[in-house]
Amino acid sequence: MSTGQARRLCLARILLTSASLWLLDEPTSGLDEATANALLHDLLHFAENRTVIMVSHEPVPPMLFQREMQIIGEQLIEEPVQRSF
Repeated sequence: MSTGQARRLCLARILLTSASLWLLDEPTSGLDEATANALLHDLLHFAENRTVIMVSHEPVPPMLFQREMQIIGEQLIEEPVQRSF
């Protein structure tokens, strides 16, 4: 099984679970920006009322998550969430 196939299998499994917490580790790794954004929007749509924690080195589109945190050195810093008014 290739890395991409394994990643897709893991994402399919999470969509089928009834778990109330989803932990996503680099779910958009290897994807172009448009595909990554579409994937995140779809995942969060299917997550409904679940808690989703995503770990990523890549920036995420604005307004997808309620809170964004960044690790700098040994500190965990909350980033302001971009809102459009």
